[in-house]
Amino acid sequence: STTDNSSTKYPPATTPSQSATGQPASTQKPEKTEKENPLNDEIKNLVTQKYLTVHEKSRPGYKLEELKNIVIHYVANPGTSALQNWRYFENKNSVSAHFIIDLDGSIIQCMPLDEVAWAIGTTEGNYSTISIECCHPDETGEFTDATYESLVKLVSWLCQKYNFTADQVKRH
Repeated sequence: STTDNSSTKYPPATTPSQSATGQPASTQKPEKTEKENPLNDEIKNLVTQKYLTVHEKSRPGYKLEELKNIVIHYVANPGTSALQNWRYFENKNSVSAHFIIDLDGSIIQCMPLDEVAWAIGTTEGNYSTISIECCHPDETGEFTDATYESLVKLVSWLCQKYNFTADQVKRH
């Protein structure tokens, strides 16, 4: 496993009991809860939160302006693990992602989903996407079966969470 003692499992979602107007939630259109998402328990078992330290280079702490897409990348460091790539991000190398999927299918979440990651190469892209980096065993860039299966689960969960369509999932 690529976890250490400073990591925490993905926290369960909570549902507010009142709306922003102070009305009980039951009088509003029902919100889809995390329990209704069949992937939620499986995602919680795959994802470990290991947030990067907030600093100018990898995790500036800026908020996403408007979430438009999910972008999938490969790390371009053949044979490296999610933890090795997390360490690269942590060392202030002006690059980051929201998630890194390991060769074994485990996933590290590097930052909250409402923050900017430096992964796209354009300001607009960085401020409007959730980025997922995938580890790969060799120079071909092809994913292991475990990496691919976890990617499908994670992207499906994110699409359901944000009501995204397949058109909003991009390859970088």
